[in-house]
Amino acid sequence: MRNLALLPLLLLIPTITRAHPAETLSPERWAMYQRSLEMHTLVRGGAVSPHWIDGGDGFWFEDGEAFFAVDPVADTVTRLEAKPAAEATPRIIREALFPGFPPLREVHSPDGRWALTEKDHNLWLRPLQEEGQALIPLTSDGTAVFPWAILQDDQWSQARWAPDSGAVAVLKVDTTGVHRVPVVDWLQKDEAVRWVPMTRTGERLPRTEVWVLHPKSRKTVRAQVPRDDVYFALPAWLPDSSALLLLQAKRDFSVLKLLAIDAETGAARTLLEERSATFIKALGNNPSWTELFTLLPDGRRFVWQSERDGWDHLYLYDLDGTLLRRLTAGTFPVLRVKAVTEDWVYFEAHGDLGRPYDTHLYRVRLDGTGFRQLTEAPGQHRVTFSPSKNFFLDTHQSLDRPPVTALRHADGTLLRVLSTAAVESVTAVEALRPHPPEPFVVKAADGTTALHGVLYKPFDFDPRKSYPVVEFLYAGPFTLLHQRHYTVIPWRGGYAQALAHLGFITVTVDGRGTPERSKAFQDVVHGNFGRHEIPDHAAALRQLAAERPYMDLDRVGAFGGSWGGYFTVRALLLAPELYKVGVASAPVYDLYDHGATGLEGYMPLLSAAPEAYEYASSLRLVDRLQGHLLLIHGTSDINTPLSTTMKMVHALMEAGKPYDLILLPGQSHHPDGKADAYRMEAHARYFARHLLGMEVPEG
Repeated sequence: MRNLALLPLLLLIPTITRAHPAETLSPERWAMYQRSLEMHTLVRGGAVSPHWIDGGDGFWFEDGEAFFAVDPVADTVTRLEAKPAAEATPRIIREALFPGFPPLREVHSPDGRWALTEKDHNLWLRPLQEEGQALIPLTSDGTAVFPWAILQDDQWSQARWAPDSGAVAVLKVDTTGVHRVPVVDWLQKDEAVRWVPMTRTGERLPRTEVWVLHPKSRKTVRAQVPRDDVYFALPAWLPDSSALLLLQAKRDFSVLKLLAIDAETGAARTLLEERSATFIKALGNNPSWTELFTLLPDGRRFVWQSERDGWDHLYLYDLDGTLLRRLTAGTFPVLRVKAVTEDWVYFEAHGDLGRPYDTHLYRVRLDGTGFRQLTEAPGQHRVTFSPSKNFFLDTHQSLDRPPVTALRHADGTLLRVLSTAAVESVTAVEALRPHPPEPFVVKAADGTTALHGVLYKPFDFDPRKSYPVVEFLYAGPFTLLHQRHYTVIPWRGGYAQALAHLGFITVTVDGRGTPERSKAFQDVVHGNFGRHEIPDHAAALRQLAAERPYMDLDRVGAFGGSWGGYFTVRALLLAPELYKVGVASAPVYDLYDHGATGLEGYMPLLSAAPEAYEYASSLRLVDRLQGHLLLIHGTSDINTPLSTTMKMVHALMEAGKPYDLILLPGQSHHPDGKADAYRMEAHARYFARHLLGMEVPEG
C-alpha cells in the first residue's frame, strides 16, 4: 500500500515505479511557469483608488509614482509635487474574535467624540478628542465564551452607532455548548492546543443577542428578537436615531426579516418578511444577504433586493412595509445597489443578455422610469461614487482588455480618462501569454443550460500536438471561478495559465449551482450537493475536446481548494473514467464536518434531509478511486479542520487505496508565504509526474 506523507520540508520520491529516471521539464517551461505566477503584479496603472477631500467631490489619487488632484466640478486634473497627508483610518486593536477572520477595528461615533473598542471580552469607549485619556468601560459581564463583540461588516455585522451618537447597536455572542475545534501548534517545543468554536452542520449555532447601549446614561436595552438559530446584520438606523433597522435570517435562509428595534424599549416591529422555498441569500453568496436592504436619504423608504420572480431585482418599499413599486425587471440579475439619491437608484447588474457575466452600472428613477445602462465597454466595471453621488469613477477591463479608469458624471457622461494601464506592463503580460485565454460556452449535463468558462494554452502551443488537460475546480455555490478580468491572482485563475505553460491545456468553468445567474440556475444545488456538479464539468470537458483534438481526455487532472477540493475528490470518485489525477487542498469530504454557516441554506437542515447529506459524502465512495490523489491541508485550518482530511485518510486506508498527503504546519485555510508557494509547486510536480511523466527542475 502506498500511504505517503509529504511534509513541507521534503517532497518525497515519485509514487509510481519506473525502470528509468523520468525526463525533466525544460528550464524554459519551468521559467515560464514561475514568471506567470507573478503576472498579476505586472500591470501598472489603469486602476484608481480615490482619496476624497473633506467629504466633497474632489479627490486625489496615486498613479505609478505620481500624485494627482481632481476637481470633477471644474473637470480639472492637477499633478501634485508630493503625496498628500494620509487621512485618518480606524486603528487595528487586536486579532479577530475568531481566528482566521480579518483584524477587528474600532468604530467611531458620528460626532467624532468616541471610539467603541474591545478589551477583555467587553466594550469600552476611547475618547477621540483627549490625548492620553483612559478607556471608559461600557460593559462588564463579557466572558471568553459569551463576549461583547465588534464584528466586522464584511464578515457578519459591525457595531453601528446611531446618527446622533447617543446610542450604539452591538451583538453579544454566546458560544456556550458550541462544538470546539482543536488547533494544535506542533512547532513549539511543547505542543499547544487552542479550542475554537465552530458549529458543524446540524449542531447548535452560537446564541446571538442584539443590544442597544446608551453610553451617556449607561442604559442597556436588549432587542426583543429570537436568540437561537438566527443570524443578524445591522444595516442602518433611522435618521432620527429612534430605531435600529435589523436584518434577521433564519438558520436555513428560507426566511429573512427586516425589523425596526425601538432604541429605548427594544421592542421589535416587522417591516418586511421575505420567504423562499429554497433559500434567499446564504452567507457566502454574492452579494450577501446583508446587502439586500438600502435605506433612502429621506429615511422613509427603502430599496429591497429580491429573487422572488426568479431573477435578482429591486423593489421600493415604504418604511411601514408597504410595497410601493417594482423598480427593475427582466431576465438578468441585479448584483448590488451602489448608491441612492432622492431621485435615483444606481446599481450593478449583468444586464447584457449576450454577455451574461459582464458587469455594468445602471440607474433607475424611484418612480420606476428612466432605466438606463451607464457604462459601455464590454467586461467588468467597478464603480466608486463621490460622497455627493454627483460623479463616479469607472474602472473597467475584460479578459482581453487591460484596465482603464474614467471619471463620469452621475448620468454616465464621460468627463475624462484618468488612468490607463501602462503599455510596457501590458507588453510584459502578453509576453507571458502569447496565446490569450480563450472564453467558451458549452452546455451543462442537461444538454440545455449554457455554461461559461475559459481555456488556457501553453506558450508554445501547437494544435497538431496532444496535451493533457487539467481543470481548476471550485464548483461551490458561493462564488464564480472563471476569469473575467485581464489579470487575476493565482488562486483566481492566474494559476491555470501558469500551469498550462508546463505543457497542459487548463480549463475553468462555472457550472449550475454557482451565483450571478438566475435563481433556477443556482437552485440546482439546493439539497443536491455533489449530484450535478461533476456531470456538468465532465460534459464541459468532453464538448471542448470534441472540437479541439489537441485535448487528450485520456490524461485529465483536476485541482481545487476548499469546495474546490471537495469537488476535485468528487471528480475522481464519480467520473474515474475521465479524471485520473487530483490535488485537493483544504477540502471537505463529508458535509457533517462542514461549518453550518457555509453550507446551510444550500442544503436543507440535516434533520430534514439526512439522505441528502449521506449522498453528498465522499467517504462512502473511496472504493471507486482509481487515479492518483494528493491531499493538502494546513494543520491550523478552522474553516475545514484537519479532522476532515484525517477521516478521508482513514477511509482510504480501510479501502486499501493509495494516496499522497502534504501537511502545512501552522497554516490556516488560506496558506501564505512559503507555505503557499510550496503548495503551488506541489501541484506542478504532481501533475507533471502523473500526466506528463516528467519531473520539474530541482531548486
